[in-house]
Amino acid sequence: MGGAKVITVMNWKGGVGKTTMTHHLGTGLHMLSKEERLEYLGSEKMPRILFVDNDAQCNLSISCLHVEKYEDLVYKQHLPTIHDLYKLFICNESPAVDMHKYIIKNQVRMDNHRVFMGMDLLLAHQELVYLDMNIAMNSRASFQSGLISKEIYKYQYLNDILESVRSDYDYIFIDCPPNLGYTTLNALYASEYCLIPTGLDHLSSYGIASLLKEIDRLNTEFATAVPDHPMIEVVGIVANNVEENREAPKRSQKLIRERLKDSYHELMFEPYLTRGDGIPNASEQGYPVYADRSGNALKQGDLLMEILREFLGRI
Repeated sequence: MGGAKVITVMNWKGGVGKTTMTHHLGTGLHMLSKEERLEYLGSEKMPRILFVDNDAQCNLSISCLHVEKYEDLVYKQHLPTIHDLYKLFICNESPAVDMHKYIIKNQVRMDNHRVFMGMDLLLAHQELVYLDMNIAMNSRASFQSGLISKEIYKYQYLNDILESVRSDYDYIFIDCPPNLGYTTLNALYASEYCLIPTGLDHLSSYGIASLLKEIDRLNTEFATAVPDHPMIEVVGIVANNVEENREAPKRSQKLIRERLKDSYHELMFEPYLTRGDGIPNASEQGYPVYADRSGNALKQGDLLMEILREFLGRI
């Protein structure tokens, strides 16, 4: 791997803010001041960003474009999506693909009137819901010894898809479905970093230990099959949908957060994202919450920038 830093945002629990984090980490990079870009990125230049919507729910695509624009591009103009790329790479080991025909350039919305320049998007399609089954059913002749080596190609499709454009970007953010099927495993194989959003409730946080163990297992499996494959680094765990009382998490969530910090120590991010209608309202309009500087939206935007700064400090 070379070129862009590739980050997967994932949790096998739904509704914990994966798409919110993916969308706002990427767009937040363009909200940094020149001084902050120099401090955190090592350059005053605006970073080049690629969003990869790897989820059949298509929420990242809709959040970036607005639902009407997304539906027009995919269902009326029939623009190719990541689903088409997966089909090509599943059926052919090394297909000749012009990735620029699949990537939507400079159309991620900043607000109702502007777009982010240097910020691109690889669209999802609802047909991705069948991808795990299609990958599981696909078999490829192999003369390698060992089951892991024989099966490793099933994790490599997205890595191969992105290979030709890694050098075009500084950061690639991958949004994933709420599971650890082949779709998410492809994202992890293609990534150097993984970020885990969680809610501060028992069900959302319960599976984090198992998730971290699974990432360790995958690192071992990937390294066994491909010795020079980089390890996936868990950047950290970010709390989302936090309800506050007097500028602090309410008691039940505070206790869960303290338990998570005791269990995972430095992996737990210090800043967290509060619950509020700012992000849902902005997402419905097809732009990040940074575009709305009023009330709850202002606070959520500021908190997301704090999360971004800690994220950049960790990678």
